[in-house]
Amino acid sequence: MSHFFPGIFFFNHLGLFHFKAFCADSNFLGRHSFHSCSHGAGRMMSRGDAKRSITLTQHKEATINTICRQDKDILDESPAAYKDINLVMQAQADLIDIVHTLKEIVNIKG
Repeated sequence: MSHFFPGIFFFNHLGLFHFKAFCADSNFLGRHSFHSCSHGAGRMMSRGDAKRSITLTQHKEATINTICRQDKDILDESPAAYKDINLVMQAQADLIDIVHTLKEIVNIKG
């Protein structure tokens, strides 16, 4: 029988928080992954690259439904700087089960 531990998958600024369940079996994947998975989607761009390539207009459009900073000093935290959370979750589907997803409405940075 499988046993599951609850957890939360945090992802910065794209507005999706996935509640997850870790498999605690002694199966091959569980033993070799230390019953763990990604804690965030990870960056696609370095902070410097993000500041140079993401415009303030792009950032404002990407965060239009989120209460957050929308100034030039936060561009390195813009959604475009990060990997697609859905692809990251799919890549670890053999490690976790998503049991619920929340939408971010407020993000406080800096």
